[in-house]
Amino acid sequence: MKSIIIPLFMLLLSQISTAQTPTFNKKIIFRDSLDFEYASQLAETSDGYLVMGTSHTWNKSYSSDSRLVVLKLGRDGAILKKKIYGDSLNWYECPDTKAIMKTGDGNFIILLQHNTSEFDWTIELMKLTPDGDSLWTKAIHPPDGYVDYIFPKTFTQTADKDFTILGQYGYTGIIIRTDSLCNVKWAKLTGEASTHAITYVNSIAALPDNSIVAGLYVYDNYNIQIGSGVMVKVNSSGDFKWWRNIGNRAYTGTNQVFVSITKDTSILALATTSIINPLPQHTRFELMKLTTGNVLLKDTVFGSAYQIISINESTCLLDTTLIACGVQVSGKGCIFNCTVDARELFYKEFVTDVKGPSHNPASGSQVIYSIIPTSDDGLLMAGYYSYPGSYDSDPWILKTDRYGCFQPGCEPGAIYITVQPSSQSVCKGDSALFSIVGSGDAISMQWQMKTAETWVNLYDGNIFQGTLTDTLRLLNSSQMDGISLIRCRLMNDKYTLYSHTAELSILHSPAITVEPDGQWVAPHGRAVFTVNAAGGVPLSFQWFRNNAPIPDATDSILVIDPVDEEDSPGPYHCIISNQCDLVSSRNVYLLLYGLGTGDDKEEFSVTVFPNPAGDKISISFSNRTKTVVHADIISNSGVIIKTVIEGEFNAGNHSEQYDVSSLQPGAYYLRLISERKTEIKKLIII
Repeated sequence: MKSIIIPLFMLLLSQISTAQTPTFNKKIIFRDSLDFEYASQLAETSDGYLVMGTSHTWNKSYSSDSRLVVLKLGRDGAILKKKIYGDSLNWYECPDTKAIMKTGDGNFIILLQHNTSEFDWTIELMKLTPDGDSLWTKAIHPPDGYVDYIFPKTFTQTADKDFTILGQYGYTGIIIRTDSLCNVKWAKLTGEASTHAITYVNSIAALPDNSIVAGLYVYDNYNIQIGSGVMVKVNSSGDFKWWRNIGNRAYTGTNQVFVSITKDTSILALATTSIINPLPQHTRFELMKLTTGNVLLKDTVFGSAYQIISINESTCLLDTTLIACGVQVSGKGCIFNCTVDARELFYKEFVTDVKGPSHNPASGSQVIYSIIPTSDDGLLMAGYYSYPGSYDSDPWILKTDRYGCFQPGCEPGAIYITVQPSSQSVCKGDSALFSIVGSGDAISMQWQMKTAETWVNLYDGNIFQGTLTDTLRLLNSSQMDGISLIRCRLMNDKYTLYSHTAELSILHSPAITVEPDGQWVAPHGRAVFTVNAAGGVPLSFQWFRNNAPIPDATDSILVIDPVDEEDSPGPYHCIISNQCDLVSSRNVYLLLYGLGTGDDKEEFSVTVFPNPAGDKISISFSNRTKTVVHADIISNSGVIIKTVIEGEFNAGNHSEQYDVSSLQPGAYYLRLISERKTEIKKLIII
């Protein structure tokens, strides 16, 4: 027999330990015995990473065996699965992944540049599973008036599910808008296609109103020292809303522009600002922050004046800092991180220890094409390593911690969280505890709660204590309800680091919303009792008969099929519980039609007069032997309304009168039980 288990236990607090971020710096192979391979895009899945890139063999006769390659990697960088797509024989244009985004269903869409012949370039979108398997591929056909010489650079998806592709069309940029099925809606050039104004595209970002902002740079073909970065906003109909130059005028030269959108929907534009002459060339960075309506909020130039860097990608991290990757003039891959107020946090250069084709140490170029933050507080990067004096190159992937370090401690002032706060579920009115363990120089802490999409600082008071320490105490949750989000901000004079978000769930004791009803069924019929309750989940149910638990009756619905005589009359009730408390339903009965019809009058017989009745009824019964008699008036739903007879009677005829004036008019049942028999009579009150 299964008995009910009532979970009246204390809530145990737990902590989530964060192990050191797995790191690696390695060459990967897309296909065997190929000359030129490179990784260009990255994505994180629930159990690893996707790496996309291009592989082709250059046979010196200007033809190639070109393929798109998608690798599934484990958390340690090991190759778990490999998929190869496409077929090209054009040596100078290989299938290439330009950008990737995650979709709401957990899959991914990649933007491809592909070619099927020497003069046939195509733009494609491909949807992939988290394992790299293709679900569909759709070609994007340019609208009328444009030939197929469009080279895509990047893309985004707006809130209305449209795709917007930013690409290169001759000597100018082009923006192509499609619907969710990849049907082209419109195309707009970003500048004039002339030999005096050459425009190159860099980046694109979607705004909440379904418009987009693009980053590009323009220079004069006859005087390349006169260059300028440009931002442009285009609405969902293709209308240009505004243009803005970016690039400090104290410097000259080409300005790459990478745009991103912050949580408050401000636009961040990161640009390179360079001096080309006199040598050596200097590259600095400019960070501009502005509203979606082109109102300038901040404009700052920062960075070393003695580095030459070409940026390949930039992204805004969850802690509102920006990180960019690329290559510097000596051929080393590099990344840097800066705050939104244009304060550079770190700059890192990377090399590999791979060997050349002759297995000798090589000192070729290294490029980082793509960088993404990972869920374990790391950075994943991808690019390629090319060998000097040849066309050979190999894909290159790196995994560091959030500061670009392969081992903790390489970055001065770095803050690490070794134990994250855990989510808590507490009963309303109880207390809770959130803890965090961090390491670093001169750390201060501030606990925060999310309110109306905004994180606000908590302060010590009647509800919380320890808001500036490593342990946050919720003293009393009686003034809280639902689910609240909690995090801790760790700070020093250089870095700000946010913990993982923990949930604080306030649970309520169970409360019955629908009571069970009694059942009238025929012998061998089917009875169904139902109870509903509200309260903190999980809720546990256990049904009882005659105060004994019914084995396996642990759902909100109790079904008895078939019903036997021993199942009647009960009573039946259900206990509902959660970690906070328990509550019991009312007692109800299971009554059988056809029992106690009065056929065996020599043993026991019952009459009710008058019936229908008004204020009083007379109950008469006879029994041949001394017996205990119990009689109840029961509602039509099986609930006992009133007990009218209770006692032991000698053999003979008996008659009792009872006042029923308090009963509402309607149908009732009189159930009279002796030691040998049960009689049920229908009673009408008028």
